Amino acid sequence: MQKLKFQRVIVSVCCGYAQTEMHSSSSDLNICLDVDKRSLYSALFSLKYLHEGKKNMIIQYHDMKDGFCDILHSIQKYTQLPILILFQHPSPTTEVRHRQALIKAALDCIMCLTNISVVQGIYFVYDWSAKKTCWQKNELRSLLLKECYLSSPAQPNITFTYDRNISYINTTVINHPVYGISKRLGWAHMKYGQERAFSVIKSPVPTT
Repeated sequence: MQKLKFQRVIVSVCCGYAQTEMHSSSSDLNICLDVDKRSLYSALFSLKYLHEGKKNMIIQYHDMKDGFCDILHSIQKYTQLPILILFQHPSPTTEVRHRQALIKAALDCIMCLTNISVVQGIYFVYDWSAKKTCWQKNELRSLLLKECYLSSPAQPNITFTYDRNISYINTTVINHPVYGISKRLGWAHMKYGQERAFSVIKSPVPTT
């Protein structure tokens, strides 16, 4: 792994076809993880035949229920680069085992945010529509905030930012919390719905 080539590592969870990641800057090392093999095969096909020469992509199968602490510690050990964790369109399913896997993965990442110095923040991007099966506004944020408090009531070192719109119906661009202003790609582009986001970041150190 080339330490000097990349400026940051983005661990993209629920990456799907990884279209947004493939259009990112060459200074970003994208580690794309998903449990859906069809999506991963499609991403690998796209990388090989449509983005030939793209050298900043690692696409790998990973089940969220297995956690993320080991992965993040390994990335820290071998790169010492800033790490951003992106939950890219996690499934809104109400099936208990999927919700539990998502919660475990998020809590693992939040724990690493407080324990691993190079982890900069955790970013959640999701679809929202009043007419389709999606996360409701603030639903995902409220769920994780509740679970975070239940697992460790004293959380003085992290902050949940407000849930906000990052793209709107019938627009072709997104104000992505990790990649900035960019084109809407993949399923998000085809659906032309709204996308929303919130973050979990380290709380500012109080000045004396």
